[in-house]
Amino acid sequence: QVEARPGGSTLEAGYNLSDLSLGKMQLAGPLAVDVGTLQQANLKPQSWSFEGQLNADLTRVDVRGRSKGAAGLVLDVDARWPFSGTPQVAASMELEGSQASRILSGTLERWPAGIEISNGRLSVQANVRLPDTGPVSEGKVIASGMSGIVDRMAWNGLNGTVELSLEDALVARTSELQLEQLNPGVPLGPVSITGSYRAPLQALAKGTVSLVRGHAGFLGGEVRIKPGEWSLADLPVTVPVWLNDIQVDRLMTVYPAEGLAGSGTLEGEVPLVIDSDGVEVAGGRIRAV
Repeated sequence: QVEARPGGSTLEAGYNLSDLSLGKMQLAGPLAVDVGTLQQANLKPQSWSFEGQLNADLTRVDVRGRSKGAAGLVLDVDARWPFSGTPQVAASMELEGSQASRILSGTLERWPAGIEISNGRLSVQANVRLPDTGPVSEGKVIASGMSGIVDRMAWNGLNGTVELSLEDALVARTSELQLEQLNPGVPLGPVSITGSYRAPLQALAKGTVSLVRGHAGFLGGEVRIKPGEWSLADLPVTVPVWLNDIQVDRLMTVYPAEGLAGSGTLEGEVPLVIDSDGVEVAGGRIRAV
């Protein structure tokens, strides 16, 4: 159910009578396209529309404009098809506030059901090249002051950039992703993460996490994750966590007990075991300093 309307376009052509060839041709003007249903493995089936400008000649076809899905996702699109070069498509979008979760869950087939966004801005920039050897994609996801809920954990003040590349595998990298606070029951924050994730296209949830730096404030002290590499295809995995300068009086405030008080500092190492069923603590040692 595709309908294209190049209304108001102009066509200029020049024909060479001496050698009976088309010397020049240019088509330019507004272009509108409506698609009744777009079906793709990573997208939920829905209608899409496009409004923009078409500019074509004997060497290329360029299309620029804005595309909108029925769920509300709006993309700024710049597509260029040189007949003797590599086609490429650049797209960008911005989502703000509580609408972001509704739009993304209504557009993406695999959007996690437990993630809700309440505030902030999410910007996405993507570029796709289409050489003969196969498509190559790269992009950025930029978070600015985002807050929300993951399952039952509240998170607040997410800022940073994740760089993406997609060729034979999905690779995501961040030099410093920062979160003001994560509250799974005991507040953690600020949280800072530097690392990468690489996964095969056929199994995006079974990739390898490489952590360069993981740090969070915790009960007046800090939590640090030991740098390392873990494969989510080989669960369970054990992630060593170091505790430094944990304040006992802050701990007593979080977990109050009548008639019980204390002071001092704790440190230690706690191994977190991550499995498909969740996260648990297996062993470890915490001592008073």
